[in-house]
Amino acid sequence: MYLAKDKIIALFLILSAVSTTVYLLMLGWYNVLTLDDYSCVANVDHAGVFGFVSEMYLFWQGRWSAFTVDALYYKIWGHASNLISFTLVQLFIGYVTVYCLAKKIIPEGTKVILSCSSIIFVNLALMALQEISTFYWLCCPHYILCVWAFMWLCNMLFLTNQYRWWHVLVIVIMSLYLSGLAETISPLVIMVLGIKWLYNIFKYKRYNFVKQPHDRYLTISLIVLCLGFLVMLFAPGNEHRADAMNNQGFMHNFVLSTFCYKWCKATAILFLRFVSKSLYYIAAAVVAAWIGYVYRTNSKLTAYALNVKQMAYLIGGLLLFFAISVAPCVFAMGWYAPPRSFSYMSFVFAFCAVWIGFSLGAKYLNQLVVNLVTAVVCGCICILSCIWIVKEQPTVSGYHAWVMKCRADIQEKIDIGDNSPYIAEKYEFPAELKTYSRMCKMVGKDRVEYQYPYMLFDLTTDSNFWKNASVKNYMNAHFEIIGWSEPKD
Repeated sequence: MYLAKDKIIALFLILSAVSTTVYLLMLGWYNVLTLDDYSCVANVDHAGVFGFVSEMYLFWQGRWSAFTVDALYYKIWGHASNLISFTLVQLFIGYVTVYCLAKKIIPEGTKVILSCSSIIFVNLALMALQEISTFYWLCCPHYILCVWAFMWLCNMLFLTNQYRWWHVLVIVIMSLYLSGLAETISPLVIMVLGIKWLYNIFKYKRYNFVKQPHDRYLTISLIVLCLGFLVMLFAPGNEHRADAMNNQGFMHNFVLSTFCYKWCKATAILFLRFVSKSLYYIAAAVVAAWIGYVYRTNSKLTAYALNVKQMAYLIGGLLLFFAISVAPCVFAMGWYAPPRSFSYMSFVFAFCAVWIGFSLGAKYLNQLVVNLVTAVVCGCICILSCIWIVKEQPTVSGYHAWVMKCRADIQEKIDIGDNSPYIAEKYEFPAELKTYSRMCKMVGKDRVEYQYPYMLFDLTTDSNFWKNASVKNYMNAHFEIIGWSEPKD
């Protein structure tokens, strides 16, 4: 248990958790629909959830479980003036997931420490995303939800001692969701759980893999995952997607040497991009180090602490997993795909940093160092969060007001029956948000994509281009909508 003298650090944790959450919620308050959202919402309104999923599966891509959840999200938030409730739900799911997992691992932990630590972990991992817009884009919740689904699945499979019917239900639902999520994610889930399954067989000689409850439910999970992945893999829409992408991947013309070259290059570049976010992982590790020190007298808990050799193995395993994770993207698309496809890696890096930090605090660091460093890091987090809340609010509120004005102008033309073309005024966006959630410049400007917290609303000079047509269908307009940018995919 932590002592009274540690309460000042607990206060720093509370302030860090609150300030970072307010920062993320402030961005969520001014978030609106953009790009693909308009066409997807229009399709769901027209065809319903089942019709939308069927159309996407047959004519675009096989990600059936991702499309199902996306369609439900479109039903709920498809016509909202802002997406603050969407942000709240996303954050709440993450906080509860990490808290429940932490409570299983640290049953003696106080609610304050575990709650604040869970919130800080989630917030820092989100800020470390390669594209923070992934978190706020309504058509991309699966890139974040997959992390929470995998955590719940591991919680049920490995940290549950007495199984009830709802445990099994959660295992099946999470397995189904993860099986049809994405070609870049589902195989990795199968690989990780498959390695654990084989480890149980050969390490513990448990050849009857249905006798023990943990083995039985792990086997069920793997079967569901594999079947759902096959359903995704052989979807008719995958061919349409490949044709639309001009077959940029290696699925049709595989050349081993070219694949290996692109794989190594993509892995190196993407790894540098994650290294540029290392400050977030270090901050998470510092908080974990304090927790490790506070509970270092708990023998059950310190059993999770690693020694130096084990930390080296963990880092090596992380690098190997990272390299493997890039391979499916390079195979399917010829490169490492949009950085949002690797949103889960932000949480993997954060988890490894937390494990290392906890181990250092539990075994090697003294109280003065832990308390001082934790106070400084949490203080910096609070100060930076408050500064950028104030500095960024005018920028994102201006963007929100402009998008809503465009939609209001289109609606006004519809209401008065004016079918003349609507010509949208261009909004001058700042090149970047100068926040600590931006990409660092250390990997070179030519490889860095400065992003708004949102995927930007965009209309082209071609009224028939998909962006313009999507907004037209969404608004049920009968006139042309013309923008400012040149049409390009």
